[in-house]
Amino acid sequence: MFLTNTLSGKKEVFVSQRPGSATMYSCGPTVYGSAHIGNLRAYVFSDTIARVLEAAGCRVRRVINITDVGHMVGDGDNGEDKMAVGAARDKTTPQEIAERYTKEFLNDLSELNIDTKEIQFPHATDYIKEQIALAKTLEEKGFAYRIKNGLAFDTSRFPGYGKLGNIDLSAQRVGARIEADAEKRHPADFWLWRSAKPGDLQQWDSPWGRGNPGWHIECSAMSRTLLGQEIDIHTGGEDHVATHHNNEIAQSEAASGRTFAHYWMHNAFLTVAGQKISKSLHNDVYLRDIIAKDIDPLALRYFYLQAHYRTPLSFSWDALAGAASALERLRKISREIANES
Repeated sequence: MFLTNTLSGKKEVFVSQRPGSATMYSCGPTVYGSAHIGNLRAYVFSDTIARVLEAAGCRVRRVINITDVGHMVGDGDNGEDKMAVGAARDKTTPQEIAERYTKEFLNDLSELNIDTKEIQFPHATDYIKEQIALAKTLEEKGFAYRIKNGLAFDTSRFPGYGKLGNIDLSAQRVGARIEADAEKRHPADFWLWRSAKPGDLQQWDSPWGRGNPGWHIECSAMSRTLLGQEIDIHTGGEDHVATHHNNEIAQSEAASGRTFAHYWMHNAFLTVAGQKISKSLHNDVYLRDIIAKDIDPLALRYFYLQAHYRTPLSFSWDALAGAASALERLRKISREIANES
């Protein structure tokens, strides 16, 4: 079995660390709102990989994280936590919206025929101690430094930073996902722990004072706790490559001195009229919208599988209707074969 590894940019023979078993970590949702069908493509993609491995006789241990703290609006380090934004919008608490949208997300996965019984779904807020411990290790090893607003990871101390996707650290500038911060040593440095701001709804005690974790550290902490310090496969959307996944690699490998993930796999965007499906662009479609039109949710899964996972896929209602018709033809053929036997 060959996998295209984002780390090398090449197709590689898949060899798991332990014969007969494989570990897979997939970046999960930030549960401040519903997951749209662009988000859901990533989970059908990772489920397909797992099914192929299982069909080949491999037992797959899977983790999909639930982000319920730490993810800033805009995916950077500054601004307001998405969970706080969602709580204000729904006039409730971060805990309540986390519960509501996690339940909705799991239901969407079930509708798409993803067997959630075989997947662990850890919440970031349940692993605060592990995140603090990892951040402390990085500080002790000299990969992190304290500044007024918390604890930051020093990307210049990790020689391999940016190796995923061949990101040029020296060429990075303040931009969409890199914010100006006078106290940071380099624009690409990122928070491991942020000091609490007045009115923060989620905060915990730490060696650096009251505060909350950065977004990236949760994946490293939960992955190493639940799957071990080295995993076989890490999946996610292509938008995670440049920042989030390079940050995961840096903090994980700086702490352990070992390879974090051996195979990195990323799916391309789902688009509408040439634009990425996004809440900010107001072109988002949800699985509930499809169900409301009496279209089988599995037609969406079939639609995803009509294109290679690394190829952008353009969504339209006509295209989905075509996938639904093709799915029904397959079912008809399957019934005919079953009757003949």
